[in-house]
Amino acid sequence: MRLTTLAFSNIRHNIKNYTMYFFAMCFCVFTAYSFANLALSETVYNHIIYSQNYRNMFVGFGIVIMIFVLFFLITSNNSFIRYRKKEISTYALFGMSNAKIGRLLFFETMIIGITAFILGIALGVLFSKLIVMILFKMVLAEYSYVKFSIGVEAIIITAAAYCIIFCLMGLSGYRTINKFQLIDLFKGDRVSEKRTRGSYIMLIISILLIVAGYYMAINENPFKVIAVMLLVIGMVILGSYLFFTGGLQKLLYLFKKDKSFFYKKSRLISISLLSHKAKTLAMTMGTIAVLIATSVTAMAFGYTLYKSAENNANEINSFDIWYYADNEGLEGKIYDLLEEYNSEPIDSIKFQRYISYPELDNLINPPVWLQFGEINLMTYRQSEFNGIVNSSKDSNEIVETKKGTAFIIYPDNYTSFEYEDPKLIYGDIVFDLEFIQRSNPYTFGGAATVVFEEEDYKTLYDKGYISKGINNDLWPFVGINYKNALSSRALARELTELLSDSDNVGSYRILYNTYIESMELFGLVCFIGYFICAVFILMSVSLLYFKQVAIGTEEVSQYEKLRKIGLDKQQEQKVIRNRIAPVFFIPLFMGLLHSLFAMKGADTIIFSSMLISQGNTYLQVLKMSSVMYAVYAIIYFGFYLITKYKYTTVVSGK
Repeated sequence: MRLTTLAFSNIRHNIKNYTMYFFAMCFCVFTAYSFANLALSETVYNHIIYSQNYRNMFVGFGIVIMIFVLFFLITSNNSFIRYRKKEISTYALFGMSNAKIGRLLFFETMIIGITAFILGIALGVLFSKLIVMILFKMVLAEYSYVKFSIGVEAIIITAAAYCIIFCLMGLSGYRTINKFQLIDLFKGDRVSEKRTRGSYIMLIISILLIVAGYYMAINENPFKVIAVMLLVIGMVILGSYLFFTGGLQKLLYLFKKDKSFFYKKSRLISISLLSHKAKTLAMTMGTIAVLIATSVTAMAFGYTLYKSAENNANEINSFDIWYYADNEGLEGKIYDLLEEYNSEPIDSIKFQRYISYPELDNLINPPVWLQFGEINLMTYRQSEFNGIVNSSKDSNEIVETKKGTAFIIYPDNYTSFEYEDPKLIYGDIVFDLEFIQRSNPYTFGGAATVVFEEEDYKTLYDKGYISKGINNDLWPFVGINYKNALSSRALARELTELLSDSDNVGSYRILYNTYIESMELFGLVCFIGYFICAVFILMSVSLLYFKQVAIGTEEVSQYEKLRKIGLDKQQEQKVIRNRIAPVFFIPLFMGLLHSLFAMKGADTIIFSSMLISQGNTYLQVLKMSSVMYAVYAIIYFGFYLITKYKYTTVVSGK
């Protein structure tokens, strides 16, 4: 019989065992094609207005996914070979050399791979239009129709990548077969690992590394978190692997020493079976924990960004529309447009902008914006500033100054700095000074904002320290809020055209434009995060599935002996549950814990300063992220039940 014929025959007889493997490969191909097609699509390019670097995002994340896919497929393939040890030993017994067995498995891999590739590409092409429409929906792109198309370039790129991956898989399987000895194959189901007590040192070091990484991740200074980000990731990953390679085994050994806990029938058997395979499972469980942390963080991060887009737009803009202008008739034209689109004005504010040029004293290591050149501060009296705060849509609070004291309010994306009894000096007038960091300091053209008590402001104005700028170049500010500001693209377009074409108009912002820009960027991140999560969760559960099923084939004889000494079906199910559950849920718990601290770092760097500035931002981030954590856990639990069922089938000899 030819090897190719035998390969087809083996696939046909092992079709049930290949199901999960085949499904995982199809989805990986589907994802690769989808990413390549979106990156190359002219339709997407023409509709993503603001995020012109979206192609780099798809390519970058696509490469990351392909690296993990390569690792996953090679590992899964080797586990599948281990599952078929008895079959391979039969070939060896009848005189087939390891080289021929290796070629046989290589042919099987290529047949499965090519079939999965064709089906994955077919699904990618079939659902390409739907995926583009989902992307457009998430980024709020304006479109009327998406044409169905076949991405030929995307197919070629995907084919080239997977050709390399499938060849590497086949060579890896070939190498694995060549390392087998005939006697080892026959004894595969009776060989257990050498018992190990684990290591206190590895357990302690793993905990210290993880805790130290967590501690650095929760630092409140965003710049310090960014500086140590790679170190934190490295420490947590290393700590995770050390925990599973030595620490978990030590914990199992300690459980065995606790007689009141250990000497219960199902628990004794389950912990014994698990501890005997702890070394085999260690690297897999560590990898699963890292994959879970990565995928659930990507999904939660993208989802939180996406849900925070409106808050982000409000923090940046403060008003539905604002502008600087020396144009008396412009405001009336804006109100006419609002009336035309049934968008009734809610609130408005108009004031003359004033600026001042003080000196500052007693600053320790002043920030860059106070070190060079003349300091120009947008200057307000307290009542005027608080009027802006009350009219705005951001999360800032009113301020209360007192005579002889000034408040400098500066953007929260500037580094905090040290000072000792700081002073604000205008010629012979000296003020005590307090600094306030806010998401929107209402600088409107200045480096920062300064707020004075009413009489102090009048004194400075009367003495000429406060002005409209050089040559009266500070035009009045107008801010308007109106109903349904985020519901009409046509209104936003007409307002943009009006402000762009009008004379004597300086800077302007429209909330809807900022919102769409945020939705495009955050929608892309969320969309990619969902794909990454789907790929990684499939890789995670598939790795565990193949590993558990392969180990199950080696534990068949042990379950047979247990049945002979009185283990009934109910007790056996309890043993299997206790045997499988820790392998699934310990990495899940560790991965989710890693993700919680990763999201704290993300909150420090991004959310607290850009998106959600009210209350405890981390609690709000967790509240939004919890939706994704719950979805992930439910899907993961479903795959656990599938693996448990398959493991039960294997050890029962059905």
